[in-house]
Amino acid sequence: MDFFKRKPKAVSLDTQFPKPLRWILPNRLAVGPIPDETIAIHLAQSGVKAILTLCDETEGQLPAHISDRFQWKRYVLPDSHYKVKMKSFELHEALECLHLTLSQNLPTYVHCLAGMERSPTVCVSYLCIHEKMPLWEALNWVKQCNSRTSITNEQLQVIQQVIQQQT
Repeated sequence: MDFFKRKPKAVSLDTQFPKPLRWILPNRLAVGPIPDETIAIHLAQSGVKAILTLCDETEGQLPAHISDRFQWKRYVLPDSHYKVKMKSFELHEALECLHLTLSQNLPTYVHCLAGMERSPTVCVSYLCIHEKMPLWEALNWVKQCNSRTSITNEQLQVIQQVIQQQT
């Protein structure tokens, strides 16, 4: 699979994963980078019950037995390094995965490779669709909670398309 324009850089998670957990909705929705074993332990200790993975398995290794410790789902979304662009139906499907876990009262950790584009995009979309927040308010909130947020203009356009499709 040659989806990338360029190979993603290795991410040093030890310095990039601040504690406490980056909650978008307190004790309900958290965001960040791909978890290593240390982060997975921290997630469990913080009460996270579900993980939504937005990156392809070729982008990074998840801890062994992640699906034994959490309700786990992978739904791959492209980021700005992919040759293909994110489509509104893809974002909508990822939102449905997230909404399902949150509607089951499962505190959920949404992650992509670095916690900068895809996972914040899903979180902003969730706030707009399910929490009825205006787009710019949701974007600013997610940036406040997760300073690494770097949603592209193309991703913002996809969020706007999903919002329009929901109204």
